[in-house]
Amino acid sequence: MVVMILERVPSGLRGKLTRWLLEPRAGVFVGNVSAEVRERLWNLSRQKGGRNGAGILIHSSNTEQGFRFQLRRRLARDDRLRGPAIGQKATHKTETIRTPGQVNRGGGTNRVPPPNP
Repeated sequence: MVVMILERVPSGLRGKLTRWLLEPRAGVFVGNVSAEVRERLWNLSRQKGGRNGAGILIHSSNTEQGFRFQLRRRLARDDRLRGPAIGQKATHKTETIRTPGQVNRGGGTNRVPPPNP
C-alpha cells in the first residue's frame, strides 16, 4: 500500500501519477504498486515537483509500525530556520513545561516527592 500526499505541484505531475495511483482527493494518491514503481514515482515527484513543491510518501514496510515514510519539502526563502549568529544572543524566549509532579522554586525546577500512601 502506498499513500503519497503532494502540495504545490504542477497539475501535469498529478496527471502522470494518476496513471499508477488513485487520486481520491486533490494531491492525495493511493495505490498498491511494487517497490520499484513506488520509488520511480517518488523520484518523479521530486524531479517534477517544482521549486515550492512538498510531499510525503507513506508505504507498507516490515517495521514495528508496519509502515515507513519519506518527506520532501522545499521551504520558501522567508521560512528558513536561522539560528543566532556566532557571538549574538538568541532573541527568543524559551518556556519550561512542567509536569504535575514539578514545581518551580527559586528559578529552578525541582521534583516534588510523591505523597505517602
